[in-house]
Amino acid sequence: MGGRAVFWRWRRNPLRRRCDVVEACTGVAAALLIAAGAPAAGAATAVAVEHSELRRSQGTHLATAFLTEDAARAVENPYTGSIGKVLTPVRWTAPDGSTRTGLARVEPGSPAGSPATVWLDADGRLQQNRLTPAQAEAQGVVFGTVAAAGACALVLAGRWVVRLRIDRHRAAAWAREWEETGPSWGHRRA
Repeated sequence: MGGRAVFWRWRRNPLRRRCDVVEACTGVAAALLIAAGAPAAGAATAVAVEHSELRRSQGTHLATAFLTEDAARAVENPYTGSIGKVLTPVRWTAPDGSTRTGLARVEPGSPAGSPATVWLDADGRLQQNRLTPAQAEAQGVVFGTVAAAGACALVLAGRWVVRLRIDRHRAAAWAREWEETGPSWGHRRA
């Protein structure tokens, strides 16, 4: 009984309408797209993000910069209870010998003139901290998961729109059929 109820839209039946078959086909198509498309989108995004982050951090190197003013005192994070680094103006020498300035994360409370380790690219521009391969992989997994969920949401939204149109078509067909049949049911002969 259960198998027959699932496949009723494909059986030959005088009550089966074309919109029932279209609705069933869109359901199967949505299931296949979710089963195959979402993992593919997630994997492709994860690999792309991981490679991008690793490529971005390949051309960086460590350098020493000096604080141009005192670093602010740290404020404890009320959620984690930890004390992080603070943004402070620093000065460093680029590979071409020019002196450059920028903001870098340093230990809180450091006095002006104290050294700080920063990441620079090949042109001597200040960069964020370099990601380790494990951090790049974790970031890829997060973005891949979001991409897979987004692909599922997109397929389900498309299925919902198609089903909404089918329901409107079905309601209009029922209204037309009722207009033809309804008047003959309203008059009883005694």
